[in-house]
Amino acid sequence: MCDNRKGRNTVHQLDGQFRQSVYRRLAGYEDVNDADRLALDPIMCQVVGGRAVDAQAASASQMGGLKTETLAMPENRQALADLDVAWIDRFQSQRAGVHRAGHG
Repeated sequence: MCDNRKGRNTVHQLDGQFRQSVYRRLAGYEDVNDADRLALDPIMCQVVGGRAVDAQAASASQMGGLKTETLAMPENRQALADLDVAWIDRFQSQRAGVHRAGHG
């Protein structure tokens, strides 16, 4: 994925913010406004990693920018669309390896 954020003061790495976005949804929080509360959750801080481990995860404004700017870039939309194919391929490769090991 492409990171369109400018400057050196980006608090969280793009992959950490993406993990925060995914895990937030998996936990049932659909609204970005929940990010301020979840940013203080110790588990979410571990999920995000980096600076979040010792401080806090991304805020609502940071997550809003991820959603409306970074993930909305055409090249990132395509990368997101390709994720499911990559995950399925990875799962099937691992499953095939386990299947062969079990019959060897």
